[in-house]
Amino acid sequence: MKKSILFIMFVVFASVLFSCNDEGLNSNPNQENNTEINSVVVVDETDKGIAEEVIEDETAEIKGNIYLYGEMHGVEAILDKELELWSDYYQNHGMRHLFIELSYFTAEYLNVWMQEEDDEILDSIYNNWKGTQSYSEVVSDFYKTIKEDFPETIFHGTDVGHQYGTTGARFRVYLMNNDLEDTEMYELTINAINQGKKYYKDNDHAYRENMMVENFIREFDKLENESVMGVYGGAHTDFEAMDYYGLVPSMANQLKDIYQDNIYSESLGYLSLVQEPLSVDIIEVEGKEYEASYFGRSDLTGFKDYAYREFWRLENAYDDFKDYSFWDVLPYNNYPMPIEVGQVFVVEYTKTDDSSSRIYYRSDGYSWNGLLSTFGMSIDNISKVEEPVSREVIAIDGKDYEADYYGDIKFKAFIGCESIEYWKVNNAYEDLKNTSKGDYMLLSANYPFEIEKENVYIINFKMTDGTTMKFHMICDGEMYNEKIYTTELVVE
Repeated sequence: MKKSILFIMFVVFASVLFSCNDEGLNSNPNQENNTEINSVVVVDETDKGIAEEVIEDETAEIKGNIYLYGEMHGVEAILDKELELWSDYYQNHGMRHLFIELSYFTAEYLNVWMQEEDDEILDSIYNNWKGTQSYSEVVSDFYKTIKEDFPETIFHGTDVGHQYGTTGARFRVYLMNNDLEDTEMYELTINAINQGKKYYKDNDHAYRENMMVENFIREFDKLENESVMGVYGGAHTDFEAMDYYGLVPSMANQLKDIYQDNIYSESLGYLSLVQEPLSVDIIEVEGKEYEASYFGRSDLTGFKDYAYREFWRLENAYDDFKDYSFWDVLPYNNYPMPIEVGQVFVVEYTKTDDSSSRIYYRSDGYSWNGLLSTFGMSIDNISKVEEPVSREVIAIDGKDYEADYYGDIKFKAFIGCESIEYWKVNNAYEDLKNTSKGDYMLLSANYPFEIEKENVYIINFKMTDGTTMKFHMICDGEMYNEKIYTTELVVE
């Protein structure tokens, strides 16, 4: 089982740009985005995607090809490149089918609009995108250009039913008014609406990724020998990656298992990178001043309470920060500039009420879920405690153990966490060493005392909203990046 470092992470922000977080691209049916910032990520490579269920006839001949392009949403340079690519496929290779990261009913409504003289339908769809990354004039212009220059384009939407209460409901009425209730189009519209309802009800990202695969297969296979181009957020188009939350293989990863040499994927994220800083500032960290190259801001519209984030690179800072413990992760593809190993970054998040907070990241050259990533550091390191403050009796799996309590330690290195409580459970290792292990690991640097091999610990995260998250951890002496760590225990 693949382990994941236990982060209280800004994974929502980590997926805003390149990786195409669903709420960032498509808001919920009521146009209110309820995305929360804090999340605990579970990575388990035993989780499977839908690909394994559909690969039954590996000898079937596939003549059509799939050309996927990973984007950062709403970036004009990338949209221009996609139009250039589609122009070549359309004009020189006879392609007509364009797969897009929209719901089935949205794409079919766009197909109706392609035959209309006015833009009333597009305007309606666009207005329903308000509060999302798709609500941008350059996105609207992208579709208008396709209508004008490539009028025989047929859109295929393979995402779950985002905006099912607005665009989905309106398209359903359109079908009913045109006596199309007994058609496959109506059936698939209802299917997409139900997918959207389930996804938003359960907030199930693995379900969404798997449905994107299932929907893609359905749409592609019915074309028989046709080749297609697809435009999706970069997290969905990486052959090697898991989905952004590490639960199932990404859409392209699963499709590669099925279509093998008939599928191609390319990232267009490089087109948005800023090569030179816009300015150079001075930022002080722990009493030392650093030159900080500023690379601009990215919009966080559509994310609850957040407006934007800004990026700086601290020059000649890596040696000062290389030994700091870390709690957060942000893949390279979220940055507006190129990333190299041995660099330090400042990312400042600004909320809609103008309050802001900073996270400091460093690039060690490591990957997370198949993506090269930077890791957020605990600048206000956990205070060290020499001795426990009390001794308690704690029950684990029905047995009482004496446990040394090290206190309620303030820790605000990440948004939403007020403090952390720690216990060392005495004489529990032999009883629990064969207990099932979970998916989390916690590095030694994130404890207020020295952890030791063959010991059991308890940590309790106390969040600012009053909720708590408690984990039982065991230390078997294993190392991660030359640091001893603890692993989660699955206990009652």
